[in-house]
Amino acid sequence: MKGIANFLAVAMWAGACTNAAAVPALTSPNESSLELRGAAMTPSSPGSPVQGRSIGVYRPIKSAANTALCLEPVGGRLVLNPCANTANQFWGPFHNGGTIYRFQNRGNVDCMWVDDGTTTNSPVTTNECTLSDGTGNSVSNAEWDLGVNVPPSTFTTMRTHVGGHTNNLCITASGTSVFMRTCASTPGNDQRWAIGSD
Repeated sequence: MKGIANFLAVAMWAGACTNAAAVPALTSPNESSLELRGAAMTPSSPGSPVQGRSIGVYRPIKSAANTALCLEPVGGRLVLNPCANTANQFWGPFHNGGTIYRFQNRGNVDCMWVDDGTTTNSPVTTNECTLSDGTGNSVSNAEWDLGVNVPPSTFTTMRTHVGGHTNNLCITASGTSVFMRTCASTPGNDQRWAIGSD
């Protein structure tokens, strides 16, 4: 019963959104590996649901530089493409505590990721959401500090949390390319993102 109640709560929240019809419909609260629950996710292996608190449905992430473009993985890295309501353009936020989140892609079921030793101009990719040791614990390479709680009321930056601490590298849009760059003291639209909106 609890699972059904959580599913209905998510469905009602999605129905209240202005563009809820654009969200790909879930056939059940346990659809494939993208189970949406309000409680902690079960421990997982790479390519499985992430452990952490799911805070809503999968939605696009858009650049403030051009809100007609959505973040998606293509050829091993993240890029911005015209929003087309495809599974690869939908991201599920998982709350790790504070303002730290992981974002699981609905299409490939991996999380937004940067490598150890990431520097300016490094690509943003997708990879495992949890440690490969079977514990289900978070991988810091997949963690992002938003500085706010999701869904934010405004656009926000996405700082990498590699190594378990917030770094001064932000996801940055450059045309349709996406790189890590030093976070500006006053972020421009190239470093600001709409998370959890239609």
